[in-house]
Amino acid sequence: MRTRDRQVKEVSRLVEYDLQYLGLIGNTFHTAVIERAIVWSDKYKITNTYTQKAMGIDPDFGSSPFGIVIVQFSDGVIEVLYSDEFERPRYEEMINKVADLYNSFTNIKNICVDASSPELISSLKREV
Repeated sequence: MRTRDRQVKEVSRLVEYDLQYLGLIGNTFHTAVIERAIVWSDKYKITNTYTQKAMGIDPDFGSSPFGIVIVQFSDGVIEVLYSDEFERPRYEEMINKVADLYNSFTNIKNICVDASSPELISSLKREV
């Protein structure tokens, strides 16, 4: 096996099995893709009230930010309508924020929540 192949294999092993992101290879999205998405964002600024929407919630009240995203699928494109993160938020604030967003965006059919926070899921079921 060539030296370069061994190095790539070792980096892959560290990332996959030792949970070490070393910053040596790739990222989630290539910068060219991100730039193209920014250009496209001007074209897709209108919220289509008739399309189904989904909300994704990554709850965290400690070490990493609490994240919320709302998307719609319109004309063959997944459009991000809302995306924000909150550093060390209060539990009640996030329940109210999610409820406000749910009420302000029409036709949200699915709310996906990280299962690590069952108490948040229960509160959301009561609130929305």
